[in-house]
Amino acid sequence: MANEFNANWKGKVKYLWELLNGIVRLPAGLAFPATQVPSSDPNTLDDYEEFDITITMSAATPPTGVAYAQQGGKGVKIGRAVFFKGRCTLTNKGAGGVGAVYLVLGGAPNCANDSVGPTVNIGQVDLITLTAGYTQFNAGMSVNTANVNIGQSGSNVGSISIPWSALVNTSDFNISGHYFV
Repeated sequence: MANEFNANWKGKVKYLWELLNGIVRLPAGLAFPATQVPSSDPNTLDDYEEFDITITMSAATPPTGVAYAQQGGKGVKIGRAVFFKGRCTLTNKGAGGVGAVYLVLGGAPNCANDSVGPTVNIGQVDLITLTAGYTQFNAGMSVNTANVNIGQSGSNVGSISIPWSALVNTSDFNISGHYFV
């Protein structure tokens, strides 16, 4: 009888001990519903999704006739945190674009108006002319959008936006980052 008890309860006692000590073991992963069921508890993980993004370049006055060699990427949302990586390469910058350049992450959730600043890394930028006195690129997310603002900075000068006129027909951006929703 004792051996029968041990065989039936050994795994269940171990599971109960793990559960009481904050360890949860799942045999086949953790599934989330297709539509998020939000929780007001900040310590509750209530969403996970993977998504494709389509990156487009735009400006304060959007151009027409823009064509791309590539413009995609991937993203993942875990709770409120969004992580993304993508590349956008032009084959034709079009006509009529005026003002600050920004990248639109189509298919990504909007960045929250949050005190935690979003981070965007520019891994590679090719074929863009910086303004005289500026030596490097920078980027940041616009709150309440999925837009990445592209800027330029240098020694003893503040950061300013890159104008559409600085792009050429083969301009290329390779970006990654994370932000909160």
